[in-house]
Amino acid sequence: MEDKEKVLETHKVELIEVISNPSPVIFGDSIACVGDTVTLTAVGGNSFSWSGGISNGIGFVPSVTTNYTVTATFNGMTNGSGGFNTCTSVQSKLVMVDENCILPIYLTSFDGDNIKRNNHLYWITEQEINSSHFEIERSKDGINFNKIGTLNAININPYEFIDENTFIGYNYYRLKMVDIDGSYSYSHTIALFADYDAEYRVHPNPFENSITYTYYSEHGEELEIFIFNIMGQVVHNELVKCETCTNTAHINVNDIPPGTYRLYVKHKKSGHETNQTIIKK
Repeated sequence: MEDKEKVLETHKVELIEVISNPSPVIFGDSIACVGDTVTLTAVGGNSFSWSGGISNGIGFVPSVTTNYTVTATFNGMTNGSGGFNTCTSVQSKLVMVDENCILPIYLTSFDGDNIKRNNHLYWITEQEINSSHFEIERSKDGINFNKIGTLNAININPYEFIDENTFIGYNYYRLKMVDIDGSYSYSHTIALFADYDAEYRVHPNPFENSITYTYYSEHGEELEIFIFNIMGQVVHNELVKCETCTNTAHINVNDIPPGTYRLYVKHKKSGHETNQTIIKK
């Protein structure tokens, strides 16, 4: 009897969750004119907490040069206390307020909304002195921008521009405000998230032996696939790599018993996450 108990003791398994440390990256202007609106946006975590009373992706008007700090958090699985297991990392960005700069156009606000695949940009000006036009610029990484459109400065408020060719995931926008003499300045940068929900499908559901995950990827993507049972235990895990833009992943799960499960798919390049309940018949 003692030997049997020792064997059982030897085969006890403890489940340890490994949560990656977030690697926050901050996008936004480092220099602002007096009265100008600045937007700081951090990515690389599930949630973000800022110093200085600001919020992630929400514009504010800095009055003096300030170093802003963000704490990024990754959430893991639910723990026994009903909360999440978490890991955090800190990053900071210095915003300098230049009291000597003058904008050819005084921008009151610059913001936007995502509607399905399209991002709608809106801005309002308070004064337009010797102004020529606006150039709308977009970036996928918040660093390298390209012009995607132009609107003449004709003192109509609000101005509106619709981006119908968004990147999947975060899109970063700024306005290049150009004067008639060719001088120009930039607005603050805003970030809008375009999520092509219609492009992500799990089928069939319920299923028998396998499921198919259909998804969109602008570039070659890597998928990390997990299936959890109702106890939160991993019953299936695999890494899928693809090279094309419209993709299908076939997930063979004929070795798990019938029941209710949770499918979690992480797109390692774009950052998209699919989290869906699935049922095996």
